[in-house]
Amino acid sequence: MPFKLTLFSRKLVASVVSSKSQLTRFDYAKYIVLFTLLLHSNTFAAEKKIDVLDKELKLVFTIKEPNVIEPRSLYKDIFFYPGDKVFINAGGCVQTGGLGRTWKRYVNPSGPKSDKFYHGLIHIPGSTNGTGLVRTKDVIGKEIKINDDLPGFDTSKLYLNLGYEDDKYSDNGYWGRSTIWRYDDGTEEQCKGEGNAYIEITIIRTKKPPIPFGKRTIK
Repeated sequence: MPFKLTLFSRKLVASVVSSKSQLTRFDYAKYIVLFTLLLHSNTFAAEKKIDVLDKELKLVFTIKEPNVIEPRSLYKDIFFYPGDKVFINAGGCVQTGGLGRTWKRYVNPSGPKSDKFYHGLIHIPGSTNGTGLVRTKDVIGKEIKINDDLPGFDTSKLYLNLGYEDDKYSDNGYWGRSTIWRYDDGTEEQCKGEGNAYIEITIIRTKKPPIPFGKRTIK
């Protein structure tokens, strides 16, 4: 997954490298785990495609392997403007951790506890789908409108929020799909023929954003 390093994480790497002669194997293990979490905690990048239509701008963002090791992740590279129309598509599978076959669908998981956990979540601030995270499956195929009138709302924070439902996040991810012993087709074989999770955000923009817009400069 593409990522950006924060100043803190760059300093951490420099610290590890400069003091490597003093670290034990256990220290290395701790730093590796911490550094991995830092990578997942930064701004997440997405593939982007832009089409200029008749009086409209169509932007399509594809996020491969959305973050599932935290309850909520901010994707600040994907932001919205009042008047935007947004459409969501998603699919694929996620490693949910545990014993046995533990991969599950990102959108509509099945199996034990899947009524409460293992769903991908989404929130688009300023939209008509409420003020918090909702299950991705509930917005797929629907038009989501960014309200034109947002009194008192900080429009510089209209960026994509994704989340994930689970009671334990530390063993989630996209690891362990194929081993020398078996290929994990998931709980109840729900991931047979499925790749890793992805989510596609399509934005139809009919209005030219004001300049400046919040703290952003539109190029």
